[in-house]
Amino acid sequence: MPPLRSFLSPCRLRGVCLRGAHLRAVSPRVVVLLGLALLAPLGVAQAQRVEDMHTVTAEVAPVSAVSVTALPPLVTGPESGGAVTGTYSVVTNRPAAQSIVVSVEGTPPEGVALYVDLEPPTGAQKAREASLQVLTPDGTATPRTVVTGIGQVSATDLTVSVRTEVGVAAAPGDAAVRLSFELVE
Repeated sequence: MPPLRSFLSPCRLRGVCLRGAHLRAVSPRVVVLLGLALLAPLGVAQAQRVEDMHTVTAEVAPVSAVSVTALPPLVTGPESGGAVTGTYSVVTNRPAAQSIVVSVEGTPPEGVALYVDLEPPTGAQKAREASLQVLTPDGTATPRTVVTGIGQVSATDLTVSVRTEVGVAAAPGDAAVRLSFELVE
């Protein structure tokens, strides 16, 4: 074998000598075919890309709720009265206007009058500027619409005020009055 004069030198076998290794001359057509054969799997992998579509359905239930924090006890005597305040929250996603109705549950005590006032959420209004009487001294309980025009809202820390007037006919001892706050259309 002739000594290497350059990196590539002609060999006796009509090939190319590369550091003593004998390679045959390869036609350009074969080189192109080999290149395509090596690249073909990459193209096939991209051609087999799979897309999958999913549809998620969410059902939104109508919500209407009003919640009042526990009001502190109120101690009063005959021919006097007092007031307590607390907070309430209201949430509704219904498109129709809602109102808050306050009523007395159970048998109310005689000799006690009860007045309720609620701060309206944004966009709503009080039914009257003055507190509404839901219980009269003779024990008559009348449900009252206190706030009207409540649209879709989520409001917290709104003020609720309850005022009492106690007459001489009120029996001594605890006179528990249970109030119901209801959101209605």
